[in-house]
Amino acid sequence: MKDFFQTLLKPDWDDNPKKSEILLAANKLEVGEFQFLQLAYKEWHGHELPKTLVDNIFRGYTIRNNIPNWARHYARKIVHLDRVNKLNPQDPKYHVYDVEFGKPIGTFQATGFKLADMKMNLRAADLLVKDAVDRALTGQMMDEDAAIVKIFCSEMLNKVADDTVQIFGGMGLMEEMPIERLWRDSRLERIWDGTSEIQRHIVTRSMLRPLGA
Repeated sequence: MKDFFQTLLKPDWDDNPKKSEILLAANKLEVGEFQFLQLAYKEWHGHELPKTLVDNIFRGYTIRNNIPNWARHYARKIVHLDRVNKLNPQDPKYHVYDVEFGKPIGTFQATGFKLADMKMNLRAADLLVKDAVDRALTGQMMDEDAAIVKIFCSEMLNKVADDTVQIFGGMGLMEEMPIERLWRDSRLERIWDGTSEIQRHIVTRSMLRPLGA
């Protein structure tokens, strides 16, 4: 109970150098800390982390700040692979524990629908860009054509990035993750080279001017 209250009073007591090793390696693999511990346990012991030990290891790590030696060993291995450019964080072997309630998160409807929307919007943006290129090559490009592409693609990118952060949760906002950079950069696309409001004004003007408005 004492350890529990200590964690509540000081939840950021991650200044333990040993725990910092785990956090760094987990970030490089783009996985959560406990997912990392599962990977480390299997690497060291040659089998899955037994369910009977999950509670003890989880409490020891999060509440008592106990860092197993096998976890530190695996962390150093991951950091070394990254240092010599031999680490591929997208390798499926590092993501076997990316599950919730025993299933990959993509199989849940709420996540699956987001992925489907992303694919549809990316396809639509690709078609819009190709259409704009064809118009430019044939001398048919109008101001509103470019504006429509700019509005749709920039806002679609921002929505895809935002949904990606939502899917990854708190990890999506960590600076060590590429998602955070994508989300931050995508927001700028709606500002530079003409804000979305300016682009909409161009489209509106092209519609109303021929009508005398």
